[in-house]
Amino acid sequence: IEAYREHVGYHLAGAETLKGTYPFTHARSQENFRLNTFLHDLIKPEHRERFVNDFDALAAERGLTVEEIDLVKNRKWIEMIHRGVSFFMLEKMAAVIGVSNPEVYAAFRGETLDWSLAGTTLEVVLHREPCNEIGPATLDELERLARLVRKGAGGARALLIHSAVPRGFCAGADLWALHDGLTERKAAAGPRAWRRLGDAAEVRSFLDRIHRVFDTLDAAPITTIAATHGFCFGGGFELALTADVIVADKSTRFAFPELRLGLVPGFGGIPRLRRDLGNAVVRDLLLTGRSVPAAKAHHLGLVSQVTARGEALRVARLVAEQAARFDPETTRAAKRFLKPIPRAELEREKDLFIELLASPTVERALDKFVHSSDVRPYLP
Repeated sequence: IEAYREHVGYHLAGAETLKGTYPFTHARSQENFRLNTFLHDLIKPEHRERFVNDFDALAAERGLTVEEIDLVKNRKWIEMIHRGVSFFMLEKMAAVIGVSNPEVYAAFRGETLDWSLAGTTLEVVLHREPCNEIGPATLDELERLARLVRKGAGGARALLIHSAVPRGFCAGADLWALHDGLTERKAAAGPRAWRRLGDAAEVRSFLDRIHRVFDTLDAAPITTIAATHGFCFGGGFELALTADVIVADKSTRFAFPELRLGLVPGFGGIPRLRRDLGNAVVRDLLLTGRSVPAAKAHHLGLVSQVTARGEALRVARLVAEQAARFDPETTRAAKRFLKPIPRAELEREKDLFIELLASPTVERALDKFVHSSDVRPYLP
């Protein structure tokens, strides 16, 4: 036995340090033996009956903690996985309460965003402070979401994306990370490096990756809804434009402030906005950098519905429920007809962004931004 333990220990050495969605260890599982056993006993008819009809008394008898009771009663699948509950036990519980396995597995909790299946809607929650800026970590997790969508979105019939951050939906790209990355590259490559940054492979790679994600969301065969509030600027505006329907809290303001940085939108904003609204609106937003309030956006046709403060998510969920009632193949066909992806224009936008990034204007503008003491540096 000792030799076997040594063999297993050798192969598992360091596993607990690996970063991932399910960071549980053997020790953690042993600590949660009580919860695993409680769920395993669902194979017993009498235990199942009491689990459904007399849960509180049963949980008290088995000595479950307040936290464990909360995890089970509120179906906190990800938290239970993190605690060390096995997938086998979760599937037993799901079967007893009438929940499909996709609802269990189509759930994710990351550093910058979460998602879970609520009925027929896959809900995505952005939660990176200060305002859901899109940097490397967010892109990594958005790519995971895109893979889920390409594989069927866990059986969802609608996708809803919203923000849990008070400041807004998304303020755009992570300009602090962009500044730091470009500055480090310049320091490493020499004083003339900034002018060569337009050809940097990593910049092109980042743009290609974010475009693949946004194209996946744009072309998803299910109805997609964005519920917005507060700042919806730059890359955040571009993310909202991938949605089929935008439901905006009256506090929402939409803007493309990229020109103040010496850039143009780089995540697909110009082609998608022109597809939906036409060139006049694109020119106005881009060349003036002004922000458009929700009411004006509704008048222009950008926003489907404007709600009172704090009501956008509730209304968006109703929209998702309504959209889920229709035949999925009909929805898929309608979207292909209504919402073609402007691929050629998207490629040209990337090229222009890369070209402009090499300008000294960008270096000065980014430096000014990251050193700003303004509490709202997003505004032009």
